[in-house]
Order: sequence, then C-alpha cells, then structure tokens
Amino acid sequence: MKMLGVNFRLCCLVVIQDWNYEVKLDHINTGNLLQSNATVKYGSMRQQSVASADLGLRRQSRHPLNIVGDGKLIYEGREWSATQQLTERAPRDYTSLLSVRLPSGTLANVASTYKMSPRHEFTNDITVTNMQPIRINGHLHPALKNMQARIDVGYEGRSYLVDASWMHRGTARTFNTRGSAEFRIADQTAGLSAELSRHNEQFTASIETKYNQDKRIALSGQITTSMSTPRFQVRVDWPRNFVAVAGSGKYEYQDWYATDNDLEGSIQITSSLPGFEQLGASYVYDQKTNGFKTTGEVIWATNRKIDAVLTVDQNKAALTLNTPFRGFQSIVVESTYSARGVSGTVVSRIQWDGRQISLLLQGDANQPSRLVTSRIQFSSPFSGFESLSANFQYRVNGATRRTNADFSWARDKQVSVC
Repeated sequence: MKMLGVNFRLCCLVVIQDWNYEVKLDHINTGNLLQSNATVKYGSMRQQSVASADLGLRRQSRHPLNIVGDGKLIYEGREWSATQQLTERAPRDYTSLLSVRLPSGTLANVASTYKMSPRHEFTNDITVTNMQPIRINGHLHPALKNMQARIDVGYEGRSYLVDASWMHRGTARTFNTRGSAEFRIADQTAGLSAELSRHNEQFTASIETKYNQDKRIALSGQITTSMSTPRFQVRVDWPRNFVAVAGSGKYEYQDWYATDNDLEGSIQITSSLPGFEQLGASYVYDQKTNGFKTTGEVIWATNRKIDAVLTVDQNKAALTLNTPFRGFQSIVVESTYSARGVSGTVVSRIQWDGRQISLLLQGDANQPSRLVTSRIQFSSPFSGFESLSANFQYRVNGATRRTNADFSWARDKQVSVC
C-alpha cells in the first residue's frame, strides 16, 4: 500500500525579544486513511502555551461504504472533540452518527438517515445534555413538474412543520397547475393552496387559505372566453359568509335578422349578507328587419323584481314595465307615429294601474295653399289637468298673412287668438 506523508516544522527564536514560536504540521494519506495534525507553541522562553488540532478520516470499506471521522481541538487547556461514522446500508441509503463534546462537558449526538431514491429523505435525532430531544425529518422531490418538500421539527412534544408541493400537467391549451403549502407551529396551523387550469376556452382558478383548522378564506373563479357564449363565475368564502357572482352572455355574430335573441347578457349575485341574499339582472336584444325588441329584468330579495319589454318598429314604440311597488305594478308607455310628406301625427299614452295620460301631436304643411296647421291634445287623471288642447293655423294669401290659435282647458275654458 502506497503511503504519502508530509512533515513540516517551523521554529522561530528571538532572544532579544524573548519570543519563542514553533509550528508543526503532519499529514498522512494511505488511500484509506487521512490523518492531519497541527501543533502551535507560542509565548516566551520561560512560559509557553500549546494549541493543537487533529483531524482523521478512515475508510473501513468501499462496498458498502463505511467511513469514520474524528477531530479534536485543544486550546488553552480546553478541549473540543467530534466523531462521526457514515455507513451505507443499501445503494443510495445512508446512516450517520455524529458526536460532539464541548469543554463544559456538554455532549451532543446527532443520529441521521438519508435516502436518495426516488426522492431525497432524511431524519435527524438530536440529543444534547440537559435538553429535550429534537427530531428533524423531511423529504424533497426536486422534479420541475412534480415538486414536493417537507420538513418537520419535533421538540418538547410539539411539532413545527413546513410542507409544500407543486404539480403541473398538460400543454398550452389544456393544463392543470396546483401548488400548496402548510405551516404548523405548535397548536397553530395555516395553509395556502392555489390551482389554475385550462381546457381550451375555459379557465379555472382558485386560491384558499386555512388557519387554526376551522378558519377558511377562499377565492375561486371560472371564465369561458368563447366569443359567442362567454361566461364567468366568481365566489368568495370567509368564515360563515360568502358572495358569489355569475354572469353569461350570447352574441350572434352572423345574421341578426335570421335568428332570435341576437344579444344576451345576465348576472346573478348571491350572498349570505342580509339584504343582499339574491340580486340579478338579465338582458336580451333581438334585431328585426324593421326594428328591434329588448327585454330586461332586475331581481332582488325574494319575489322582488322589475321586468321590462321595449319594442320598436317603423310606426310604433312600446315599453311595458312590471314592478312590485304598490300603485305601479303595471306600467305601459306606448307611442305611434306616422308621416306623409310634410304631415305627421304622434299619439302617445302612459297607463298605470287603471290610470292613463295621453298626448296627441298633429301637424300639416300644405304647400300649394300655403297653409300650416297643428293640433295638440293632452288628457290626464290629475285634477286641473284633465283635458288640455291647442290648435294653431297659419295661412298666407298673397300679401296677407293670418294666424289663428285657440287654447282650452278644464270645462268651458277657452282662449282664442286671431
């Protein structure tokens, strides 16, 4: 067996200053043994101090691997020492025993295990003089798309834990990604988890945190990015409460005249908050050749809603409202209009719970006879305004211009102007 040895010694003596220093180094390498020693002597010729350090490493076998190491440090009469033995129990499976002694007499022992297949796992049992035992164990799986990590410390009957994981599967258009972390300090716990996934046009995401076992806060959502039928959902949960919002839509982007319900939208809100248990609104638009129809609805509380229908075509516009308010349960607003040349008529009315307001607007301009006439009629259920009317006439005859107007209201009340 080949042996490699190194010896080094340096002495320095200065008589004038009464200095005396000596350094000695020894090193041996036999292949299976590494041994190093360093000694330093320092001080005056009459009084010297000594410091030394010894390090040793001995390989007792290669297969299975068995290595023993030791070290010692002596300085000013105090001594520190340490020994460690590393043993291979099976391929990629190791045990270690480390023992450290301090000048005070305190002894610390660390018994460890370490495995590398298929993940990195370790345990450490630590005992120190006059202290409760400490146990540290954990594992690590460093795969990029399936990462796991955990460390657990046990001391005085309590556990201190950190646990985290990460997972990703799929492609750019279809994937699922999840991550979570848990923390425990004695009797207090906290956790955080998150997830994001995609399936073509649908995206789903959530994040949740838990603490003290029974406390939970969560946010989740889903979005469908379809151009013709978009949708979304969002929900927030916290202790004993929640709020949820959902919405959807529809868009016919081809031929509006050939289809019904060309444009739709709706939103619903539900919650545990008093007064906001249920809210909602919806909207439908339908384009016709000569007009359109729009329907809308608003809901709140239980059996409380307002719905409306608006219809518009070439000669008529109508709005119908249904509400839960007393005296206004049913409201109808309607207007018809016609025009021919420079003549036109508009008739409008508003009806609600058996009452009605009506308005007539009429005008005509006769160019050959140079005559302009107009008429206004108004009726309502309100006292003093039951009936109102006005007539206006303007005529041009050569160089003569003549204007007539009359106004009437209530019964037999009239004013004429010529």
